[in-house]
Amino acid sequence: MKIDEVVEQGRKSLLEILEEIPAIKIKDRSPTSSAYTGADFAITIEVKPTRIIRHLIGEVKINGQPAIARDAVRQLEVQIGKNSSNTYGIFIAPYLSIDAQNICKAAGIGFMDLAGNCYLSFDSVYVSRNSFPNLYPDRRSLNSLFSPKAERIFRVLVEAGPRRWKTQELSDEAQVSIGQTAKVKSRLQEREWIRSGKIGFELTQPKTLLDDWARSYRIGRNKVYRYYTLLTPQESEKELSDKAGPLDTGFAFTSFSAASKYAPMVRYQRLDAYLSSENKITEIANLLGWKEVATGANVFLYVPYDRGVLYATRSESSRSVVSATQTFLDVSQSKARGEEAAQALLNGVILERWK
Repeated sequence: MKIDEVVEQGRKSLLEILEEIPAIKIKDRSPTSSAYTGADFAITIEVKPTRIIRHLIGEVKINGQPAIARDAVRQLEVQIGKNSSNTYGIFIAPYLSIDAQNICKAAGIGFMDLAGNCYLSFDSVYVSRNSFPNLYPDRRSLNSLFSPKAERIFRVLVEAGPRRWKTQELSDEAQVSIGQTAKVKSRLQEREWIRSGKIGFELTQPKTLLDDWARSYRIGRNKVYRYYTLLTPQESEKELSDKAGPLDTGFAFTSFSAASKYAPMVRYQRLDAYLSSENKITEIANLLGWKEVATGANVFLYVPYDRGVLYATRSESSRSVVSATQTFLDVSQSKARGEEAAQALLNGVILERWK
């Protein structure tokens, strides 16, 4: 949406809400007001029965991320300070996250988004509407936030635990250009997932990042080969380790096969592993006597969609496994107890590093 469209739709939606409140009489609904040149629009109302005159001023942004909301609050506070004490500020955007909403509430600022979420609190007026989903998701923005190269940066940040980074240092570790790293850093700042200081910046919201990442992540980006074997997953893992290790240096277990090594309480009935050398997969499957199948598979071999998938591969319980971060992402995609295993890994392994 364009900013002019958000301003006009936001103003109209706010007027509709005000008209539903018996205690309010709208005195001036003109799109602009010379008295509030810094605001995107102003509406003057009378609050019954005291007949107090209130001037509602709107600050409209195309983006409702927390950092943007904080900036809008500061701008509204400046406008309120310049005008009478009867001025009430309202932040409007296509969609506001819970964090952005809480920033407004804490500052005594109202908010409204085009999804229907709204908060107004002044005099005898109180309106609170929430839990409306985002009707205007920016797909391009979401896809670029969790693009393969951006994901390389996220893996480095999460796996490292609490520490400060310089942009060049992070760029080198993630094997991503410094320009791309700077763009990702900017996106994280908008969401207030990082904190910057004189000696670098650090990730402060690992769980929020991982939760959003898991919702966006699709294991189907990897090319997958499906096989069936009569052996148990544990027996197949041993045979695969013995055969694939010497043949494929980019070999590591993932999903339940890896989660069970990080968190032994995880139970599973299939084998999942990455092999970066696609031309070796058929050779390995033939050596192990696996049958390629379209349905009923209990062995899944993936060709990584990006080399970052195998970042921080390590040995756990004498098995080569992908990082805990990648394991969390992959196991969360499974319908069979995947969410349970993902949460066990998140809380019992990944977030333990951040305490």
